[in-house]
Amino acid sequence: MLVAAVVVVIIRKGDLQSAFGGADAAEAPPWAPAVASVSSFLAGLVIVSHIGVGNAITTFLVCIWCWKVEAKTAMVTAIVAGGWTSIAPFLVHLLMLKDVPMALWVMVLPGVYLGARIAPLVHGAVGLRNVLCAFAAFLVA
Repeated sequence: MLVAAVVVVIIRKGDLQSAFGGADAAEAPPWAPAVASVSSFLAGLVIVSHIGVGNAITTFLVCIWCWKVEAKTAMVTAIVAGGWTSIAPFLVHLLMLKDVPMALWVMVLPGVYLGARIAPLVHGAVGLRNVLCAFAAFLVA
């Protein structure tokens, strides 16, 4: 996704006009989406499988670097995108493959509840900027 976004931004800005035969910067060539899709696929094939970069960090980086979204908004967007894209595989495993260990899955709910209760206290003590920096470092690591 990050590579695709970068390719699309480069194509739209016209930085590679000579490679496109002098195409107008406002017009992307008809094959530009295919180039962006193939580039994204190949980069994802290498990056995700070897270093574990998932959709949350990719969404965060695209929002920050390509779309110039503020870090607070990009972080929430990355978390929501990660959650929504995990619903379909979860439902496939739960309903079709029936290989989800529900006892283990439900076991984490008290931790989520306690984390939701403790998080505002930690956030107030540490500060918004430090929490966001720590989370960004966690995403990158």
